[in-house]
Amino acid sequence: MAVPTMIYYHPKNDKYGWLVGKFEQDTLKDHEQQFLKGKLPLRTLFNTPLHFDTIDCSKVMPEVIAEDSYDADLDAEILAEILAEQKAKERGVRGKREN
Repeated sequence: MAVPTMIYYHPKNDKYGWLVGKFEQDTLKDHEQQFLKGKLPLRTLFNTPLHFDTIDCSKVMPEVIAEDSYDADLDAEILAEILAEQKAKERGVRGKREN
């Protein structure tokens, strides 16, 4: 999967769907509604049990937390590049259709 990714999981049916792209509130809400209405393609986890635990990351990897290596500006830059590439591809496809 690519980053950023939002995973939607339905535990009763053991199925999941995902959204890759921009994390805007409207986009996430729309995608969630499509998931809840069954309008998204779903995949089965093949009976792989999921376990959700609360973990204190500062105790598991204190050196990573201490570095504070997260760079929101870099993430924004990477996302902007991905979106620009997608738009360029869409323009290329549209240009070919018009010719």
